[in-house]
Amino acid sequence: MNRKKMLIAVLAIALLVGTVSALLIPHFGQVKMTTTVTQAILLDGKDYTVMPIEETASVIGGETFCRPHWLKSKTSVPVELQFETSFSPTLTSSEITVRYLKPVEYSFTATVGTQPVEIDVSDDGTHITWTIDYPLEAPFEEAEGNGKMTVGLIIALDGDGYGPAFQIHNNDGADDTFDWGTWLYSPWGPTITDGWFGWHSGDDNTLVTELDWVTCTGGRSNEENPDGLFTITIDKSELGMGFHWALNLAIGTGFYKTYLTYEQMSYPVGNGFMGTPAFEWDNPIVDENIPNYEHAVLAEEFTELTLQPGERIDFYICYSFDLLIKPSTYTIYSTVNPTP
Repeated sequence: MNRKKMLIAVLAIALLVGTVSALLIPHFGQVKMTTTVTQAILLDGKDYTVMPIEETASVIGGETFCRPHWLKSKTSVPVELQFETSFSPTLTSSEITVRYLKPVEYSFTATVGTQPVEIDVSDDGTHITWTIDYPLEAPFEEAEGNGKMTVGLIIALDGDGYGPAFQIHNNDGADDTFDWGTWLYSPWGPTITDGWFGWHSGDDNTLVTELDWVTCTGGRSNEENPDGLFTITIDKSELGMGFHWALNLAIGTGFYKTYLTYEQMSYPVGNGFMGTPAFEWDNPIVDENIPNYEHAVLAEEFTELTLQPGERIDFYICYSFDLLIKPSTYTIYSTVNPTP
């Protein structure tokens, strides 16, 4: 009987405990967060899971080439980055030089001549434009007579000690197979002994209108171009990371009275034939000691940068190979790391 009473008591206590426990909450609240994390910085629009981006090239010793890339920030905080380069097989000297370059905006202004001609060079991100403004309007009188205006833009791509690559000019009669004032492209060289000091403007010209990377505006005569405005626009892809340029200009015959008389001029000021300040056509090699060209820089070298929230930065990786590099296959790694 006592054992039965004890069993009944135990069951009663168990029921009481269960009743009390059922009245207690397990916690005051709960948050369940499921989040998918994506990469903060993308290289060429790709994340680290598909790296490396594989590229190939065939190159000869002594040469340089560049490839475009871009970084994009997907985060809301600034990110400091640094670029590191490694080689396989490991190189112990300067057999291969790797540089990282980002575009910079180029601009330039100048005035040349005793009858001042204004020069303005601007950069819209994809093109470089030269604007040449002849002074056909004076404060108290306008230019009279159907005078002529000459424009010749010389572009050099290979740097100090090398000749130019080409000339863009409004034909001043050098090539009589085209009308005077026609915008033409003329190659130079490849050496100074080729043609007349390397020039082929008299016999090797292409209509600018047939080229898709350069456009020109402005008629050669006062009658066609009473504002005296000329523009030459060239795709930056044709100009590389930097280049040299010179302008040969002239106020020609045909103007009369005392305003606007014949004058040759250039930028930089040259020492042309008979001592005129025209471009030295017989000495077209780039010489930065004179200087006979203006140096335009379109990119600057870097190894570190800060990418701002949401910012995209375009850049180039440029590879230069020593002239005496041993013929072989080399693998070059460029790695983008967070700055420690």
